[in-house]
Amino acid sequence: MKSIKICLIILLTIAFACNEKPQSDNANEEIAEIEVVENVIVVDEFLNDPDAYVGKIVEIEGLVTHVCKHSGKRLHLTSTESNKMVRVEAAEGITQFDRELEGSDLVIAGLVQKQVIDEDYLAKWETEISGKGENHDHSMDEEQSEQLNSMRKQLEASGKSELISYWVDGNSFIVK
Repeated sequence: MKSIKICLIILLTIAFACNEKPQSDNANEEIAEIEVVENVIVVDEFLNDPDAYVGKIVEIEGLVTHVCKHSGKRLHLTSTESNKMVRVEAAEGITQFDRELEGSDLVIAGLVQKQVIDEDYLAKWETEISGKGENHDHSMDEEQSEQLNSMRKQLEASGKSELISYWVDGNSFIVK
């Protein structure tokens, strides 16, 4: 497990080093600031306090209950205890997940992400998609508009001021 963590840190370092954008003098400090959670956690442990893991590299264990059949770029890790699940997105170290992984117990290493969708986020997105440019694609606008309206309905139906989504950008995994 320790070698996986070391490899993951090396991969992240290479990914940042190969970035085409000019790096600031403190780029190495930013990489060093990514915290690695030392112990493998299970889905339920993660979901009890997902904010505690945001921005950290974790190894999370669960049962694969779904692999996206269209792209293979995401899967669901599910707890066998509670049936709660965490979405995992294929990131730097994984090109796609094989559908044969469904039903397997995996440990996936990756960076925990969080997205907050509130009315401000939706308003900015609406402004972005309603803009008129030279390369304006009306069919894409309709699709995005439908997504925007769907998110607004979800937000309203939740009765909350924001919708929060957590996922893991998976960089490596092992089948248990």
